Amino acid sequence: MKINQFPESLDLSIDDLLIIWDTSTGTTKKISAASLLDWLSANIKVASNISGIGTATASSSFNASFLPIKATDGSTATDWASLNQTNPWIQIDFSSSKKVSQVKIADRIGQSARCNAGTLSFSDGSSVAVTGILNNGTYSIVEFATKTITWVRFTVTAGTGTNVGLSEFQIIGY
Repeated sequence: MKINQFPESLDLSIDDLLIIWDTSTGTTKKISAASLLDWLSANIKVASNISGIGTATASSSFNASFLPIKATDGSTATDWASLNQTNPWIQIDFSSSKKVSQVKIADRIGQSARCNAGTLSFSDGSSVAVTGILNNGTYSIVEFATKTITWVRFTVTAGTGTNVGLSEFQIIGY
């Protein structure tokens, strides 16, 4: 029995040739490192925060300093805040379908207006309850089976105070 050992990393130049095993034909093939990179970039997707490539809207905004886009900028130092609402909503719309499997929510840090719980609603008709949201800068991470969607909305269902909002609303997908 022969066991192939692979290094932890490979240093390849674009012109290098690789010999790979083609499982569909049961034979070896020679391919260039460039072809392998092209195939990897076309077929391997890495999930990341895609909120920033969508359009953020909300039920209201306190003023121009607290727009919904502030909840998609990757910083818990900026906030979206509603205008006199205890149970507002925020939504991210995408121009094309996205595959998502996680949402991260961070309440506004140290504010008396709090988002304690809510519901995530998706364009595919599904929804997920979210509870236990803290207002100390920690993310509440909501994981679910991968969905193909064009929008996601978070509706606060247990707000306290007025001007409830979020510091971050991150959609993780590709």
